[in-house]
Amino acid sequence: AIITPMTQSGTHPWPTTQAPLFAERFALTIAALLAFVARLGPHHRILAPILYPLLRRIARARTIFALYMRRAAAGNPQPPPRKPRPADTSPPRAPRRPTPHFPTRHGWLRHALRQHPQAHNIGAWRGQIEHLFADPTLAALIAATPSLDRALNPLRRLLGLGEPPPPRPRAPRKPRPARPAPPQASLPPFSPPNRLTPRNARLARKKPA
Repeated sequence: AIITPMTQSGTHPWPTTQAPLFAERFALTIAALLAFVARLGPHHRILAPILYPLLRRIARARTIFALYMRRAAAGNPQPPPRKPRPADTSPPRAPRRPTPHFPTRHGWLRHALRQHPQAHNIGAWRGQIEHLFADPTLAALIAATPSLDRALNPLRRLLGLGEPPPPRPRAPRKPRPARPAPPQASLPPFSPPNRLTPRNARLARKKPA
């Protein structure tokens, strides 16, 4: 059955009985995708440097989706309000490792593996997830839960789910300040060169003091 609990944003149908099925289908597809990427990643020039962060990113989407489906099965998928964090009195931690640079192209994982003999599997799993997200009940739940929608964006980007986001408008560049003209060096007054030829030198020596 589907119940319609009241929330602050209105009345939404939460799939109390369908949520576990959504979570199971999503988890099976993600598990197959993880195994495929883990097998090919160490030997791929693009995936090898970012393999472990990439696997964590895909697995995180599965974990968050399962969490929201459990909340939806209980009748309210909205996350509870965050409690204020207490003041951190622990000693300073070691600096974190730099965040790996992921490609930003929409559907970059499909593009990176497009020449692999088993690249069709990526398209199949993408189609399964796209079909799952197209379910009207699940689509309504995702639309009404912005935090879940945002958590699925990395998975959408790497598989190319949905339409690519519009490019961000570039901020206008600030005009550069005009450079001041370099000061002109003052030249000494012109004086004709004192040409001392051998003849002039002889005349100067013969000239009486």
